[in-house]
Amino acid sequence: MLKDSAHLQEEDAFWANKKGFSKHSPALPLYTVKEAEKAMTLFKPVHYGEEYYLDKVRIKFKDAGHILGSSFIELKRENGQDSRKILFSGDFGRPSQQVLKDPTQVFNVDYLILESTYGDRLHNEIDPIDALSWVINESYRRGGVLVIPSFAVGRTQTLLYIIRELEEKGEIPALKIFIDSPMAINTTQVFKNHVPDFNIETRTETLEGKSCFNRNIYRFVAVEKNPLPLTL
Repeated sequence: MLKDSAHLQEEDAFWANKKGFSKHSPALPLYTVKEAEKAMTLFKPVHYGEEYYLDKVRIKFKDAGHILGSSFIELKRENGQDSRKILFSGDFGRPSQQVLKDPTQVFNVDYLILESTYGDRLHNEIDPIDALSWVINESYRRGGVLVIPSFAVGRTQTLLYIIRELEEKGEIPALKIFIDSPMAINTTQVFKNHVPDFNIETRTETLEGKSCFNRNIYRFVAVEKNPLPLTL
């Protein structure tokens, strides 16, 4: 994601210079792909629940269940009797979702900093899987093509999982799927490399040899006449 955002910034700077709509001359990206790659060499992976310290502040990451690797961040200052615990939620997932585990339950927090994207509304009561099944079948019945805009990280993988389940249940026909996103393709491979972070149902299916993210995926390559089958 960091490299992808750097690539987008480089593209924005290129077009700003070409079209002349920036007040800077030349327009420059905030950071480049090479700088992103250099920064990534400084990353250090930390397990969920592992404690580490910055001075006297204890830090823990807890599974937020939003996308692969998403975390709550728990901070606690070790200061004798006057300790306080602060939790920053970031985006977090809903329970009983496909693929990933539920968000970790947290306790004994003194201060909670909570994201509130949907804080002023309720989710639609319509089952999204039923709605997806209906749309796919309607598109198939009409002989059309269904285009689904989707976040490359998390949402695409969930869609592939649900579509595969609907196919196996016979609720939709088995159709070829084209992923027009190198980032989504790479992310799906990252998911396959992190099976322990899946929920119990998806881990079990994976251990039984199932391809959880669909067997009919085709990679769209613009310069070629025929799409190439993609193994994920």
